[in-house]
Amino acid sequence: MHRRRSPAAIPRLVRATIIAGALATAAGPVLAQVDEGSRVLLVFEIQRGDTFSGVAGRILGDATGWRKLYDAERSAIADPARIREGTYLEFVRDAQGRRYLRAGDAGKIRPRLAELPLVAARGTVAALPPESRTSPPATPVTAIVRTPEVASPARPAVPSSTVAAAPPASLTIGVLPNIAATALLAQYEPLRRYMERVTARPVSIVTAPNFKAFFNSTMQGEYDLAVTASHFARVAQADRGLIPIGLFNPPIRAYLITPIERPIESEEGIRGQSIAFANPQSLVAMYAQNWLATKGLQSGRDYAVRTTRSDAGIGQILLAGEAVAAVMSNGEFRQIPDEQRARLRIHAEIAQIPNFIVLAHPRLGAPLMGELRGHLKAVSNDPAEGAQFRQASGVVAVVEAGEAQLRELDAYAGETRRLMGVDKPN
Repeated sequence: MHRRRSPAAIPRLVRATIIAGALATAAGPVLAQVDEGSRVLLVFEIQRGDTFSGVAGRILGDATGWRKLYDAERSAIADPARIREGTYLEFVRDAQGRRYLRAGDAGKIRPRLAELPLVAARGTVAALPPESRTSPPATPVTAIVRTPEVASPARPAVPSSTVAAAPPASLTIGVLPNIAATALLAQYEPLRRYMERVTARPVSIVTAPNFKAFFNSTMQGEYDLAVTASHFARVAQADRGLIPIGLFNPPIRAYLITPIERPIESEEGIRGQSIAFANPQSLVAMYAQNWLATKGLQSGRDYAVRTTRSDAGIGQILLAGEAVAAVMSNGEFRQIPDEQRARLRIHAEIAQIPNFIVLAHPRLGAPLMGELRGHLKAVSNDPAEGAQFRQASGVVAVVEAGEAQLRELDAYAGETRRLMGVDKPN
């Protein structure tokens, strides 16, 4: 049943998802002590098809760097090419700051599964505030990685005319997974703390393994608030009645990136070559392909599209000569490791694109939505968490999403539905 796999193999499907309480890069409570001065940051439940490199890739954003997390002495894994379904891997940071994956003790981990909040069972990546737990667990574990197959039924979407019977006791904010999960959760941690403080409610930041899973969760009503790409937001507004309550500023910049060592003189240098896309389903990708079409270049005819599971992978593809250029946003470009980014250049700015839109589910009711709209507008002026969020995310303000801006996105609604595999409601 357990065939030998190369440790560098990437799973066919990303089944595992993360339930995170605090990350190495984010403020959080003291975590499980595993050795003197060390602690568990994440715990992964291994499913069929999972590999050591795939788990490492969920942490690092790049599965090819799995050796950084394998320690022959500490990992207690004789062969990283063979990890068994139903076992656990712990992501550990020791007293010296070294990070590695090691075999977990199932007897200590399994009792924790029953203590996780419902959001943990929805196949998402979630940063759960410690305040949301009714009592501290005897053996605190920061995170459990579980599969979507054990998901609880999603909360159903409701018509926009529905008014919440009572304000929810907590808030779940879904965030589009446009960068690696650990980086994303760390980036939004200041916003989580701010929203928790100003609303006096426990707040969870959650994401999903990929764009499709996040889009589905948004459409199915799993999030109270969804921070999502503007084309996804427009479809969710039109098809499910979700309500825009904020637009991040400044706009997203879409770039065409090339290696410094192998620049192209003009876009004509792309003809007959490959282009790497950080997120092929993104609005950046749609704008870029339209822009390339104005240069006489059609996808599939004049250039091939390369995709990768991580921004670090984009840099590697470019520097290895496997693609002549890459399309990505300014935020995705920042996530490329410094040593790789130093060898890349911006060939052209393709467009400035509407930034992420914050959607509210109608079940929150008009009074709470109005309150949340006001809090989001005020976050840029907050000297504590607001300032930290600006620095981490590059979001300088949250403004109203104007109707004219939203209508402009209708041009991309059909392609968005096609990419997401959904039909327009009758």
